Amino acid sequence: MNTKNLLVGIGLCLLSACTEVDNKLEVNRALEYCDRQVHRTLEVMHGKGREVDYTMMPRNIMDGQSDWNYRKVSKEEWCGGFWPGILWYDYEYTQDPKIKEEAEKFTASLKFLSEIPAYDHDLGFLVFCSYGNGYRLTGNPEYKQVIINTADSLSALFNPRVGTMLSWPRNVKMFG
Repeated sequence: MNTKNLLVGIGLCLLSACTEVDNKLEVNRALEYCDRQVHRTLEVMHGKGREVDYTMMPRNIMDGQSDWNYRKVSKEEWCGGFWPGILWYDYEYTQDPKIKEEAEKFTASLKFLSEIPAYDHDLGFLVFCSYGNGYRLTGNPEYKQVIINTADSLSALFNPRVGTMLSWPRNVKMFG
């Protein structure tokens, strides 16, 4: 009986090794899904004719919930650039002028970050997802200037003695 089970097991292993796995990523299908999700989110945000607050970014859907958790754009909210970045990527795929307009409006709400001292290294997420993609896709010189101003601010966090950036300058006093 053990020999028979062993042979059946080996046979099943050999047969399973012969099957071809299709690992081909269906990029267009995935991008179409993402586009539908972007449109669904924008429909919720524009729901019932209400005016959209472009400083409120959809961040996540909490466990057990079905509605977006929105966060106000701030220097402390490190995910604030992700939503405009998603819109820019969707625009790149669809070339939908309505998506571009939404991307521009959400991106504009982050401009203040280029006008204040660097709060932390998360400015990269905030500015390059939004203004970086916007500039890459449009060549808008105003976007380039925001990126340059932010980079200048961020460079103040570089410590040449150590050769690194200070990630969270607000914690220096706390941790000594």
